[in-house]
Amino acid sequence: RGLIDHGDANIRARALAGLGLCALSDGDEEAADSYFSRARKADSGIGGFISRERDRAEPTPQQAL
Repeated sequence: RGLIDHGDANIRARALAGLGLCALSDGDEEAADSYFSRARKADSGIGGFISRERDRAEPTPQQAL
């Protein structure tokens, strides 16, 4: 049984958020937003985690050079 099908909402939300972060790092913001939305539906408390990790994943202007 896969993690995104897991019965525990927190585990499912973490798995979906992780997939969203992977999609974001691949430059697929549409897929990332879809995973993040599904993660928030699974567990509304995951929003803070997503925000923190998304901020860390996005390059700063200095890194983009």
